[in-house]
Amino acid sequence: MKKILIIGGSNIDYFGKSFEKIRPFDSNIGEITVSFGGVARNICENLARLQLPVTFVTTIGTDAISQALVNELKELGVSIIVPEEKGLSTGGYLAIHNPEGDMELALCDQQSIKALSKSYLQSISQIIKSCDYLVIDTNLEIEVIDYLLTCYQDKIIIMDAISTRKAEKLAHKVEKIDYLKCNVLEAEAIVGKQSSKEKLLKEFQKQNAKNIIITDKEKEIAYLEKGTIGTVLVTSVDSKEIVNATGVGDAMLSGIIYGIVKEKPLQQAIEYGKKLASLTLKSKEANNKTLTKALLEE
Repeated sequence: MKKILIIGGSNIDYFGKSFEKIRPFDSNIGEITVSFGGVARNICENLARLQLPVTFVTTIGTDAISQALVNELKELGVSIIVPEEKGLSTGGYLAIHNPEGDMELALCDQQSIKALSKSYLQSISQIIKSCDYLVIDTNLEIEVIDYLLTCYQDKIIIMDAISTRKAEKLAHKVEKIDYLKCNVLEAEAIVGKQSSKEKLLKEFQKQNAKNIIITDKEKEIAYLEKGTIGTVLVTSVDSKEIVNATGVGDAMLSGIIYGIVKEKPLQQAIEYGKKLASLTLKSKEANNKTLTKALLEE
């Protein structure tokens, strides 16, 4: 089976959910949970639960909770590669959710990801060369992203814009990315102008983009596949079933990657993404622990 290599961050996630409407500058009553997260790590776990062969290059500390993160991934069959650097810590993510489960504020500490430097990745180039699919985290330094996009054009490169600020790193580089997922605001940040999904896809076409997926909350998903523009309808999830919105975008890309690896048309890959995103919305954590290949395909 073809190999997937994911390069990016791991986090310890701290979620706070208020029982009532959040009052700024005040102490709000709610519940706090701790779990494992990070965009790249979330994708890694999802793909491993879908029985795909995954190698994960990341930064993880040596404390007990970080080692629990490592052990969970290893139990799922993930091969983990970590820089041998003293004082390395695991990233942290703190999110505050309203009673409906939507995030109102979040803080992300990804300083340790700087250890995934250009020189370090050059030192493990043989590992990178051995993969077929390369998933790159936009939390990486721009110099590192540029290096990977330039040196590994023989790989199928997959990326998620993640946020508008991080999306700016991908401006004038989309022709080097085989599959890029972004939302409307992120697409606008990459293209450099505000517009509709369809017009944004046409702008991407002008930049010789290959495959683009643009999400728009609960509105239809628009995509560009080898020069053809299409749309996929989105079915709303009952608000009573929504537990946590964190990790949903990562789940969407995970499902899409599953479809890509299975050599499905992009429209079908997006359907997998929708299904996995829906399952994740109903989970307290950034990953649905009940996820299986059979559940996704049923």
